[in-house]
Amino acid sequence: MLPLEHRIHRWGWIIVVGMSIACLTPAQTVSTGPNANTAAATQNGKTEIGNPKDLPQKQSQPAGAAQEQKPGQSEGSVPAENQESTPRSLKSVPRDLFHDQIGIWTSPARIHKNQVPWLIPFLAGSAALFATDENTGRQVAKSQSFQTFGNDVSRSASGYVTFGFAGALALTGVARHDDKMCQTALLGAEAMIDAAIVGGGLKLAAERSRPSAANGEGRFWNGGSSFPSGHSITAWALATVVADQYQDHPWVRYSAFGWASLISVARIGSHQHFPSDALVGSVFGYLIGKYVMNHLDSEEGHHFVALPYFEAKTKSYGLNLSYGF
Repeated sequence: MLPLEHRIHRWGWIIVVGMSIACLTPAQTVSTGPNANTAAATQNGKTEIGNPKDLPQKQSQPAGAAQEQKPGQSEGSVPAENQESTPRSLKSVPRDLFHDQIGIWTSPARIHKNQVPWLIPFLAGSAALFATDENTGRQVAKSQSFQTFGNDVSRSASGYVTFGFAGALALTGVARHDDKMCQTALLGAEAMIDAAIVGGGLKLAAERSRPSAANGEGRFWNGGSSFPSGHSITAWALATVVADQYQDHPWVRYSAFGWASLISVARIGSHQHFPSDALVGSVFGYLIGKYVMNHLDSEEGHHFVALPYFEAKTKSYGLNLSYGF
């Protein structure tokens, strides 16, 4: 019988593969009548393959009215379902990331009262873990099997695997003409990039030494890169997007969050992160994934304008900056 850590490692990979297979399950029943193409093209109110931030909302129409002019469609234009929208979606990624980063980094200034009930337990839990991190790190260092388990499972959240998963999902979606799958791939990649930027910035600011360092005390501003866990923040960002996109598939949600939780535990077991690093990375990754999903339909509210001005009478000049959330 295999040791416990090897069995958990095997189940971790099974969850990742199962998540991929479940995402490939068609989201709608295939019909064989004259309205089959129309039903597939208007799934979830989206009629194009690509980033939903660039997709106009349209209502399904009977097959006999397919040639009628649709709202927002100019006369003689090609119907949206026959257009190639992937390049257009890829072009929007830098803009979307720019909007995301401004919104994410300024989000502490927009905390509402209804967010306090979960914020207090998170801060209290983080403080408790910070107080016990050093002792936990020493205990983990004594278990070679736990470290082996952690290192093995952590590989399933490496950049090659996570972005490879998003890429495979996108290619499969294009081949199957599955708009939802393409959206999941693009949004998942966007969330992971956002998470990597935020995690990298926090690492540079905190400079916390890793538990595997000489003293193992986990001191901040000591030239390290332990806080927060990069694997945890990107894994939870991806898992949150996948879970939200496939809410009608409970098994996908459980698999996604189960895999992300396994990664957080594995980063502690690998002796590369303290428990507080994994907790903060997990929560931040979840919040970033939610931010990306919650701002799908709010792009009209986003704007960034930089206009230079010059007043001849007062001989004054400057730059007017305006950004809307």
